[in-house]
Amino acid sequence: METSPTDVTLLAEFARTRDGLAFQELVKRCLPMVVGIALRKTGNPEASNEIAQNTFSILARKAATLPSDIVLGGWIHRVATIEAADFNRKEYRRRKAMKEFKEASDFERANPGTDAFAELLHDLDSAMAALSAAILAGEIVVFDKAYVDFGHLFQLAQRGVFWVTRAKDNMACRVVKRLIKKREGNILRDDIIMLTTKRSKEAFPQTFR
Repeated sequence: METSPTDVTLLAEFARTRDGLAFQELVKRCLPMVVGIALRKTGNPEASNEIAQNTFSILARKAATLPSDIVLGGWIHRVATIEAADFNRKEYRRRKAMKEFKEASDFERANPGTDAFAELLHDLDSAMAALSAAILAGEIVVFDKAYVDFGHLFQLAQRGVFWVTRAKDNMACRVVKRLIKKREGNILRDDIIMLTTKRSKEAFPQTFR
């Protein structure tokens, strides 16, 4: 009777030939464990998918360097745990930055003319830049409407990172080209635009979509 290859055998086959089917079988076997770890550590289903992708990406990169006698389940468990802890640290920093931003915004509205809001904006920009530092070219970052730092967005674009945000109601820009002439399904408009205020143009000197 033919027996199924072990996890280590599949890993060795993938490392030797880059056989996608071997790696796919490994992912199929180990995915429930990785997602379970991520869910327990973060309580976030969306984060669990991200953590699983990161874990198996690391496995694919390191496949050729792992020892032949490795206990693969234990190694994957450890990597998933590390990735979940890293996600929690980043999420904590993000929530803390947004909380401080809101508090400073409320304070500024109640006490116009103070420097607290400007200082918080600088801290928030630094925090967001740090969170985005590990994002790779070709990946997509989604920002909320409250965050429009054109300098940071331009840096991401220069690195080949795609970004999405909701434009503020008062964003000053001109349409360079309309990609659709009328609504198409749920797409209301699809334009290439250029910022028009001096400060915004200096921060993001190119057109974007």
